[in-house]
Amino acid sequence: MMRCIKANAALLNRVRQRSAEDESAQRLARRQAVYAAIVALHAKGATITDVARALGLARTSAYRYFNGGPPQRRRPMARRRHSVLAPWEPYLLMWWTEGCPTAIVLWAEIHAQGFAHSVSNVQRFCVSLRAHRPPPRAHTRMASPFTSVQGPSARQVTSPLLQRAERRTVE
Repeated sequence: MMRCIKANAALLNRVRQRSAEDESAQRLARRQAVYAAIVALHAKGATITDVARALGLARTSAYRYFNGGPPQRRRPMARRRHSVLAPWEPYLLMWWTEGCPTAIVLWAEIHAQGFAHSVSNVQRFCVSLRAHRPPPRAHTRMASPFTSVQGPSARQVTSPLLQRAERRTVE
């Protein structure tokens, strides 16, 4: 049973690859036909604006076709390179979840362990973490009598002074 599924999966992958190649060849043929029509009309003396109007293209597209030369097969996209942080990502994630949100501190930790790259790599990593994960839990601090607000607010102090004398109470 598994052998049959694997054989069919391989066949399906080949079919998908062929259909993608066929679609790519069709797009290339379409671009080449448009380019040939633009060159032929321009050779007959038509302006690029007239050519664009006749073919139903935007004028900028007609210019791009005309100035770019014959269309070529597009190169495949480059694969993503591996991150220099890959070996340290689990360690950084552990520190991140424990509540260390600053890239400088994280960089200092892995730099002490042998990370040889700049802090900007860790900063980019932290930016992506902030975008895709909840922020680390904040450290709870003890309330200090020196930092807590005590007494009346500024509005409560100034309100009686700004009221009319007949409306003031003796509080």
